[in-house]
Amino acid sequence: IRTTLETLALTKAVDNMTPESIAKMRDILCKANQALAEGDIESAAKISREMHMDIYEMSGMDRLVTVMNTLDEYMDRFSYMSMSDEERRQTAAREHDEMVDALEAKDLERLIQVSNVHLEGARIKCLAAYEKHREDAKRRLEENKDKRSRGTADI
Repeated sequence: IRTTLETLALTKAVDNMTPESIAKMRDILCKANQALAEGDIESAAKISREMHMDIYEMSGMDRLVTVMNTLDEYMDRFSYMSMSDEERRQTAAREHDEMVDALEAKDLERLIQVSNVHLEGARIKCLAAYEKHREDAKRRLEENKDKRSRGTADI
């Protein structure tokens, strides 16, 4: 859903970009990179989402902005999961820069390509993090079963 809606937003936003909006996005990315440098992944993820929200707003599609704002409430945890991996953080930062470069150049084809790769990378990382969390929970459950059978379970 997000990829489809973001692509729609990009097709409209690319023509509405101004030097001021590009400068604002670059400032947002600078703040996100600073938060990453300080190890503040949660803030970096939140700040990075601001860039995406700016794109939605620049589309001029009020209903899309409303839908994306609603989705953003659910994206918080997934953004953190995606950004928890160092390699993914570096890749996402580079992709964000490439997206702003494409917006500035009004290169819609490149913009959509980078955005799709960006969202797919985040999706893959989130699914991997979720699977690891599930496996860890299953392992802890099994360990507690073993402990209970020996009378040493965690309370």
